[in-house]
Amino acid sequence: MTSPEALLAATRQQAQRGNLAGAIAGYESCLQQQLPVHQEYAGLLYQHGHSSRAAQVITAALETAPEDAHLYFLRALALIAGRQSTAALADLDTSLQISPDNLAVLRQRATLLAQLDLLDAALADFQKIHQLAPHDGDALGNCGIIHLRRNEYTQAAGLLELYLQRYARNPQIVRSLANAYRSMGNLERALPMLAGLDAQFPQVDAVQTDYALALLAARQFDQAQHLYQTVAKRSPGDQWALSGLYIVSAARCDTSAARRLMPPDLVLPADDGNLLDRDVLKTQILSHPRLRWEPAGKSTTGGQQTTLLELDTTAFKPLSTLLHQRVEQAFSTFDPLASEGTAHPWFGGRPAKWKLQVWATVLHGEGGHQRPHIHPAGWLSGVYYLDSGDPHPGEGMLVFGHPPDELQLPAPQDDFSHQPRSGQLLFFPSFFLHHTTPYTGSTARISIAFDVVPVS
Repeated sequence: MTSPEALLAATRQQAQRGNLAGAIAGYESCLQQQLPVHQEYAGLLYQHGHSSRAAQVITAALETAPEDAHLYFLRALALIAGRQSTAALADLDTSLQISPDNLAVLRQRATLLAQLDLLDAALADFQKIHQLAPHDGDALGNCGIIHLRRNEYTQAAGLLELYLQRYARNPQIVRSLANAYRSMGNLERALPMLAGLDAQFPQVDAVQTDYALALLAARQFDQAQHLYQTVAKRSPGDQWALSGLYIVSAARCDTSAARRLMPPDLVLPADDGNLLDRDVLKTQILSHPRLRWEPAGKSTTGGQQTTLLELDTTAFKPLSTLLHQRVEQAFSTFDPLASEGTAHPWFGGRPAKWKLQVWATVLHGEGGHQRPHIHPAGWLSGVYYLDSGDPHPGEGMLVFGHPPDELQLPAPQDDFSHQPRSGQLLFFPSFFLHHTTPYTGSTARISIAFDVVPVS
C-alpha cells in the first residue's frame, strides 16, 4: 500500500509534468486519506479553469478552519472565476471581518465592487487602501476613475491631477482626466490631451473615440467623423464609432445618411411566448438586494436599477433560457441581412462567441425615464418588457436617435419610437442611441435590459 507521503510526492510529480488528469486523481486520493492539500489542490484546479471544484475543495477546508481569512479569499477567487459574484463578495466580506486591513483582499473586493457598479462601496475600499498604503498610486487613480464613473467630474479631475503630480504619466489616467475635463465643458484642456494620446496611440480605438467625442462637443464635425470612420473600418464592432458617425450625420441634418446608419428595420421585435411566470419574476426583481434608486453613472432617472443579474442562479434560470433562445433566433433573422451587398457595417462585428449581461430597471410614476445612451460593451442589445405599466399616451416609450444630453445637440429629424407592451422583447444594435419618455403611471414599469457581449 502506498504511503501518504509517497502518494503526495507522486501527485506533485504528475502536476509538474503537466499531467492534469493524473494530478487531479492523485489529489482526490490525498483528500480521501485526509491529507491537508486543500489549498494546493484548489490552486491547481483554479489555474486550469476548474473553478467550481476549486471552491468545493476550499469549502471542505473551511469546515476545519472556519476562521481562516485566507481560505475565504481563495474561495472568493474561485467563485469570481465561476461568475458567482454575490457569493464571492460575501466571502471577501468575511475575510475582511477576520483580517480588516488585508490589502490583497481589499483590492480584490474594491475591484469586484467596481465591476458590479457598486461604486459607493468600491470608492470606500479604494480610499481605505490609499490610507493604509499612501504610496499606492493605483488606489488614488481608481478613486478618480470611480468619481468619473459617478459623473462627479470636479472630484475626479482633482484626484487624477494629483495622481499625475505624484506618479509616472499613466495613459489611462491622462485619458480619464481628459474625459473629466470634457464632461466639465473644459474643452481647452481636454482636446490637447486627447490629441496627444491619439498621436501616441494611433491604433487604440478607445483613445480615438474619446477624442472624437470631444471634437463633437467642440462642433469640429469633420475631424470627429474622420476619427470615427478610422475606428469603424479597423474595428467594425466598435459601438462608439458607429454611434458617433450617426451623431455627426444627424448634427449636419443629413437625414439620409443618418437613416442609413440607424435604420428602423434593424429593430427586431419578439415575445416571451408566455414561457415565463411574469408575476414570479416581478417579485424577484422588486425584491432584488441590489435594486438601487438612480445608481450613479447610469442613465436611469426617477427610477431604480439592479446590478447585473446572476443568470446561473435558480431564480433567473428561466429568464436566462428564454433570452438565450430569443438571441439565437435574432441571430438567425439578422444573418441573411449580413450577406447582402449593401449590408450595414455593424454586421462586420458579429461575434462568433458571446455572453449575456442582464439587468433590470424599474421606473415609477414620478416621471421616471432613461436618458439617451448606448450599450458600448455589447454588439446586440435588447429589452424585455416584464410589465409595461399603465402609461398615459406618449409615456414610457422607447425612442431611438437622440444624442447624449451632454453634447447639447438638437433633436434629430429622423428619430423613431416604440410603444412597449408586457411580454414583448425588442432587439437592436448596441450602438443605437435610445432613451425613454417620462413615465407617470400608477404602477411600476419593469423592464429587463440585456447585452450580447462578444467573447474573445
